[in-house]
Amino acid sequence: EIVEQSGEQTGPEGCLSVPGKSGTVTRPNHVIVKAKNEEFEDIIIEGEQLLARALCHEIDHLEGKLYVDLVEGDLVDVEPDGEEE
Repeated sequence: EIVEQSGEQTGPEGCLSVPGKSGTVTRPNHVIVKAKNEEFEDIIIEGEQLLARALCHEIDHLEGKLYVDLVEGDLVDVEPDGEEE
Protein backbone atom coordinates (compact mmCIF):
# COMPACT_ATOMS: atom_id res chain seq x y z
CA GLU A 1 0.00 0.00 0.00
CA ILE A 2 1.34 3.44 -0.93
CA VAL A 3 1.10 5.56 2.22
CA GLU A 4 2.87 8.66 0.92
CA GLN A 5 3.90 10.01 -2.47
CA SER A 6 5.40 13.18 -3.86
CA GLY A 7 6.91 14.64 -6.97
CA GLU A 8 6.40 13.49 -10.50
CA GLN A 9 8.35 11.66 -13.18
CA THR A 10 7.34 10.87 -16.74
CA GLY A 11 9.03 8.27 -18.85
CA PRO A 12 8.81 5.10 -20.89
CA GLU A 13 7.42 1.99 -19.25
CA GLY A 14 6.90 -1.57 -20.37
CA CYS A 15 5.90 -4.89 -18.83
CA LEU A 16 6.22 -8.60 -19.49
CA SER A 17 2.41 -8.71 -19.27
CA VAL A 18 2.29 -6.72 -22.54
CA PRO A 19 5.32 -7.98 -24.49
CA GLY A 20 6.71 -5.93 -27.35
CA LYS A 21 5.03 -2.68 -26.28
CA SER A 22 6.04 0.46 -24.37
CA GLY A 23 4.35 3.72 -23.46
CA THR A 24 4.85 6.97 -21.60
CA VAL A 25 3.57 6.97 -18.02
CA THR A 26 3.66 9.62 -15.27
CA ARG A 27 4.23 8.33 -11.74
CA PRO A 28 5.33 9.78 -8.40
CA ASN A 29 9.07 10.43 -8.04
CA HIS A 30 9.07 9.43 -4.35
CA VAL A 31 6.90 6.89 -2.53
CA ILE A 32 6.67 5.32 0.90
CA VAL A 33 5.09 1.88 0.82
CA LYS A 34 3.75 -0.29 3.64
CA ALA A 35 4.10 -4.02 2.94
CA LYS A 36 4.51 -7.38 4.66
CA ASN A 37 7.75 -9.35 4.88
CA GLU A 38 8.13 -13.14 4.77
CA GLU A 39 6.95 -13.39 8.40
CA PHE A 40 3.89 -11.22 7.61
CA GLU A 41 5.30 -8.36 9.68
CA ASP A 42 4.67 -4.79 8.54
CA ILE A 43 7.64 -3.15 6.84
CA ILE A 44 8.16 0.26 5.26
CA ILE A 45 9.95 0.68 1.93
CA GLU A 46 10.93 4.08 0.60
CA GLY A 47 11.77 4.59 -3.06
CA GLU A 48 12.82 7.40 -5.35
CA GLN A 49 13.04 7.64 -9.12
CA LEU A 50 13.27 4.16 -10.72
CA LEU A 51 12.48 2.31 -7.47
CA ALA A 52 9.41 4.52 -6.93
CA ARG A 53 8.29 3.77 -10.51
CA ALA A 54 8.80 0.02 -10.00
CA LEU A 55 6.95 -0.02 -6.66
CA CYS A 56 3.97 1.81 -8.19
CA HIS A 57 3.99 -0.46 -11.23
CA GLU A 58 3.95 -3.63 -9.11
CA ILE A 59 1.32 -2.30 -6.69
CA ASP A 60 -0.85 -1.56 -9.73
CA HIS A 61 -0.61 -5.26 -10.65
CA LEU A 62 -1.87 -6.19 -7.17
CA GLU A 63 -4.86 -3.89 -7.78
CA GLY A 64 -5.59 -5.44 -11.21
CA LYS A 65 -4.18 -2.56 -13.26
CA LEU A 66 -1.59 -2.52 -16.04
CA TYR A 67 0.61 0.36 -17.12
CA VAL A 68 -1.37 0.48 -20.39
CA ASP A 69 -4.27 1.90 -18.33
CA LEU A 70 -2.07 4.94 -17.59
CA VAL A 71 -0.27 5.44 -20.91
CA GLU A 72 -0.19 9.00 -22.18
CA GLY A 73 -0.54 8.85 -25.95
CA ASP A 74 -0.04 5.67 -27.91
CA LEU A 75 1.69 2.41 -27.16
CA VAL A 76 4.74 1.84 -29.35
CA ASP A 77 6.28 -1.38 -30.58
CA VAL A 78 9.68 -2.23 -29.11
CA GLU A 79 12.37 -4.69 -30.13
CA PRO A 80 13.30 -7.49 -27.71
CA ASP A 81 16.32 -5.41 -26.56
CA GLY A 82 14.00 -2.56 -25.50
CA GLU A 83 14.63 -0.26 -28.48
CA GLU A 84 11.65 1.35 -30.21
CA GLU A 85 10.94 0.11 -33.72
